[in-house]
Amino acid sequence: MLRRIGFVFIAAFFFACGKIVDPQDTDGFGLTKIEFTITSEHLGTLNSMVYARREVPARVEIAGESREIFVRYSGQTSLGQLKKSYAIEFNDPDHSLNAFKGEAGLFRGHREYVISAQNGDPTKLHSALGFAAYRLAGLLAPEAEPAAVYLNGEYLGLYYLIEPIEADFFRLRNQRLGSLYEAFNVFKDGAHFSFAGGYDVRLGFENKGERENFYGDLEHLIQTLDASTPENLPARVEPLLDVENYLRYLAVSVLLHNWDGYFNNFRLHLDPQIGKFQSARFHQSIT
Repeated sequence: MLRRIGFVFIAAFFFACGKIVDPQDTDGFGLTKIEFTITSEHLGTLNSMVYARREVPARVEIAGESREIFVRYSGQTSLGQLKKSYAIEFNDPDHSLNAFKGEAGLFRGHREYVISAQNGDPTKLHSALGFAAYRLAGLLAPEAEPAAVYLNGEYLGLYYLIEPIEADFFRLRNQRLGSLYEAFNVFKDGAHFSFAGGYDVRLGFENKGERENFYGDLEHLIQTLDASTPENLPARVEPLLDVENYLRYLAVSVLLHNWDGYFNNFRLHLDPQIGKFQSARFHQSIT
C-alpha cells in the first residue's frame, strides 16, 4: 500500500514538474526574441568571409514578426570572437504586415538594425545606462533594448537590439540628415582634429551624410582649430560648433569613463537647420 502511494506521489511529482519546467514559450526569457534562419550554404559564406563583412540573405523573426533580410557580421573587436555582432537590412519592401510603423519595408521606421554582442561588458548594462545618460544631457543617442538571440534554433546569448544611425534616425526625430562623420580607429593615425604632420581626414572619418564623399566642412573646422589660439578659439569656433552641446557630450563621457572617446565610434553631425556641428553618442555600444 505504501509502495503504491509512493508510486502515485512520484508520478504526480514528475507530472507537476513537467508543467513547471515546460511552460509555453519561455525561450525569450521575458526579452525581445530574435530568431535568425540562415541556410547552411549562406551560413558557410558568412563564416568564411568574416572580416570582409560579407552579407547574405536570411530570414529573421523579431518579437513575433518574420521578415526577409540581408545579414552580415558587424563591429570590429567582436569579429574575432565566438559571439559576434550582426547588422541586418530588411529586404521585403512589399511586406504588408509591418506592425511597428506602417511604412512598407521598414522595421520601427528603419531599413537597418544592429544586433550587438556587447562582448566588452559582462554586466550588459553599460549601453542602456550610457545612452540614457546622454539623452538626459540633451544629446541624441540610439534606442537600445536587450534581446535573446537564436540562430537556426540554437541560442546565441543576450544581445542588444540597437537603433542604427542613418537617415531614418534623423527623419524619425524630425531632423534633416546633413554631413554625418563617423570616427574610426582602424589606421594608425585614427581620428583626430589637427592637420599636423599632413593628416588626411579620410584616414579617421567616414562621411555617411547627404554628401558621402565631401569632407570640406570637417576640414574647415579642423583648419579653424589649428589656426586658433587659446584666446581667440571661443570666438572662432562658436560659428562652426555647437559648443554647449559638445561640452555636454564631454561631461557625460567623463562621468561614464567612456574610453572610446572621439577617436573611435564617435559622430559629428553638421545640422543643416542651425549650420553647426553637433556631437552625439551615436556609438552602437558603450563599454
